[in-house]
Amino acid sequence: MKISIVGLYCDFNDPHLIEMGISNIESILKFAPQESEIIIITNDASEKFVEKLNELSSIEKAIIVSTNRNLGNNAKNIGYEIAQGEYVFSIDHDVMIRNGRAFTKCVDFLDLHKKTAMVGPAGGNLSLPRWSDTQWGVGAWDKEKNIFGYDDPADFDGKEELDGTRVDTISGMFSCWRKKVLREIGLLDWSLVFQHSDSDLCFRAKEAGYDIRIVRVPVSHVNKGACSHGKINNLQKINEDSVRTIYERWHSKSHIFENYSPQETSPHFTGSGYELPRQNIRDLCKHISPIKKMVEIGSFAGASTIVFAEYAEEVITVDPYIGGYDSNDELSEERKLRIAERIFEKTTKNFTNIRQIKNLSVEAAFLFAEKSLDFIYLDGCHTYDCVYNDIKAWLSKTTNFFGGHDWNRNGVRRAVREILGEPMFFFEDGSWLFDLRRRCYLI
Repeated sequence: MKISIVGLYCDFNDPHLIEMGISNIESILKFAPQESEIIIITNDASEKFVEKLNELSSIEKAIIVSTNRNLGNNAKNIGYEIAQGEYVFSIDHDVMIRNGRAFTKCVDFLDLHKKTAMVGPAGGNLSLPRWSDTQWGVGAWDKEKNIFGYDDPADFDGKEELDGTRVDTISGMFSCWRKKVLREIGLLDWSLVFQHSDSDLCFRAKEAGYDIRIVRVPVSHVNKGACSHGKINNLQKINEDSVRTIYERWHSKSHIFENYSPQETSPHFTGSGYELPRQNIRDLCKHISPIKKMVEIGSFAGASTIVFAEYAEEVITVDPYIGGYDSNDELSEERKLRIAERIFEKTTKNFTNIRQIKNLSVEAAFLFAEKSLDFIYLDGCHTYDCVYNDIKAWLSKTTNFFGGHDWNRNGVRRAVREILGEPMFFFEDGSWLFDLRRRCYLI
């Protein structure tokens, strides 16, 4: 058998999710190649969902496996285990197949590339700006339409060269695995949740000598996660445990990743995943090199700190790790800060040019003489008052470069413009930069 298709569905008795799931199953039944094995996993499905599923005209050609509790994303293991095909597709509840090339294009690519373990239309590298299910750096994501994938060849927009791009991980929403690789490396880790188990599986394939590649195909994703959310107790803690496990398991294995170095491994926690150091930080540093002495205000887990340490002779971080400073910033939660603080210590322990000051920003500024720094990077509290006070406290400490992060936040933009005006340089990750040697400011 050539192809097995594993579809994972969980509806929480939500009419919208029921309708969406049934429609998406119909798209699989309609476009699956002949002789394909179709495995439908109903992950704690409601009676209404099962009723509608049984009403589908061609459902008899599918194998239906039902679970009596929500097993999350890793319920796909059931399908991976029983699948008989040479290639195994994994399709989430919220993904619709637009035409048969969604299957045939992946299979044709894997037939030609024997060292490729898995392909899919959206993926990312650890060196890219963000690693989460809505910010994939390579492949397909239309944020305006909130659609993942392509309806027809016209939507490829002249970017067919993305096909074959090597990446570190493929989104588990739609992917195609070589079954013999799954036999070799094992299945999804049941201890991990969400996209973390998919990423871990990709990393294990890369460690075994295979590559992971982008293949753009006609599928759509409506961004309404269903299978891992809703009825999982202690959801936030479980997610953060998975983030920590991924980090501890893989951060030192730089040789298996694309365009990646050990200095690019410290995660920023977010609600749905973690943020990794941006290539844009490197671009910013190239603007201002050489740097003798700099201060980073707000270091969190050290992701950007270790990038700065590659370019500066001395990096001094200022972060009190005190929570609750901004009710609109999830990273200000006390528990996340405790985790970030521990990760910072592990991430930076081998850098002799990093020094940490655990103090409030405005108070720490008194420790530095006027014009004693080459560069100041502001990424602490992002409210207007905080940013305004930080700029006032630190601006006189340098006559060279002053910058920061999160230009997308209103408080940051307002405070910066009131004191400094419009930044001279912007970067895709939201960083901004002034060259103070070119202009003078009243403080």
